[in-house]
Formats: sequence, C-alpha cells, structure tokens
Amino acid sequence: MKLVGYIKKDSMIHSLDPRVKIGISIAVSALALIFNHPLIIAILFLSVVIMSLLAHIQKEFKSRMLPMMPIAVSAFLLWILFYRYVNPEGTHQIIFNYAFIIIDRTSILYAIAMSLRVLTLLSMPLLFFATTTFSSLSLALVKLKVPYLAAFIVALSLRFMDYGLEEMNVIRDAQVSRGLRLKTRTMIERPQNIIMLFKPLMEKFMMFQQYLTLSMDLRAFGSMSTRTFYLELKMRKQDCLVLTLVFLTLLLGIYLRVGGLGTIA
Repeated sequence: MKLVGYIKKDSMIHSLDPRVKIGISIAVSALALIFNHPLIIAILFLSVVIMSLLAHIQKEFKSRMLPMMPIAVSAFLLWILFYRYVNPEGTHQIIFNYAFIIIDRTSILYAIAMSLRVLTLLSMPLLFFATTTFSSLSLALVKLKVPYLAAFIVALSLRFMDYGLEEMNVIRDAQVSRGLRLKTRTMIERPQNIIMLFKPLMEKFMMFQQYLTLSMDLRAFGSMSTRTFYLELKMRKQDCLVLTLVFLTLLLGIYLRVGGLGTIA
C-alpha cells in the first residue's frame, strides 16, 4: 500500500495549485493545534474527509487512514486515563472512579479532542500527497523561495519513503512464501525474522542510492546555478479565491482562540 503516493484523478482538488494545497494543509494543522474543543476539531477532520470526497479518492483515503486508527485510539485511552493527573486543579464532574482510574466529563471531552486532533494531523498530509505529485511539490517549494536543493531533498525523501514501503511489502510477501513465520511468539525468532526482512531492504536502498547517484551525475545535477523547469505554476482566480478563504479562516480561528473561545471549559 502506498502511504504518500500520488493518486491520479480528475478533480477540483487535484487541479488546485500546489501552493494553495500547502496553505490549506498549514491552516488545517494550525487550527487543529490551537483549538482543543472536540466539536471544532471534528469539523476540521470532517473538512478533510469532504476534500477527499471532492478529490474522488475516498476509498484510497480510507485505506490509508485505517493504519492510523490505533494511534488515535491510543491517544484517546491515554488522555481519558491521565488527563486528571495533568490538570488536577480543574473542575471535574467524576463519572467513573475505581482505584487510580478516575474518569470525568472533562477528560472524556479532552480525549475525544486529542484523538480527533491526531486523525486530523495525520489525514491532512495523506490527502495532500495523494493529490500532489512530487515534482509539483518541489516546484511549488521553489516558487515559495525555498532553495532548489532543499526542495529536491524534501521531494526525494518522500519518494524514498514511498519506495521503501513498496519494497517492504514485496520483500515480506516473498519471505512469507519461502516459509518465514512473521507471527511467532518466541522472542528468539522475532529478531531473526526482522533481520530477514531488513537485510534485503537495505540492499534495495543501496541499489536505489547508486542508481540515483549515476542518474544525477549523467544529468549534471548542480553544475549550473540557475535552472529551468518543464512545468510552470500559475495562480488562477479560483486558486486565489481558495487561498484567500483559507487565510481568512485561519485569521478568524486565531482571533477566536485569543478571545478564549474554542476550548474545553
């Protein structure tokens, strides 16, 4: 399964300028961090889900979000159990009390908010990479005055991550077909099984690095200070409109947060 791979579709989300999608990702992530009320964060997460529907990638988005659910569940359990110890002076309406486990209304709301925050912060990058190619991402970073070398490293790192996940799945299936037992309970066999997976993966990474070096040398990478690009990014009217709405929404969120709204009482 591709975690950060591009999904080719014809949609309004795909057609947006990459710089606009970067702005949307920053705004949604920032709002999810500055607010801690579950209703507001639920609206933010719902907005990400709606954008996945508009991008026609709801099936792929769901499959990529499923591995993230245990992280959200873990965040929910941790906060619902230990929020009272983090904030002992707050007002509490105790719902359940047994031994050291004390669950109150505030801890439940905060746990819901934190689990939704985790889902929002994880889902927004997944949506961004599913609707943006690595080449357009690097070009957008260059247009944002990021040095080309840094933009190239960012795009290459993401492509390398995607490549590693694909190779890991192939190696795992190949080793299982050869009789490797991954679901073993003995502590002695587990490290050996991990080595059997990571050894060929490291060899694949070394080969990838060698091919990449040769390819960059053949194309005289870094020999000239200025570069030309095959693709050109131009902000359209709809891009400017969406970016303006996102910026105003972010400003409104910051104003409400400074005013003391959007928090759990």
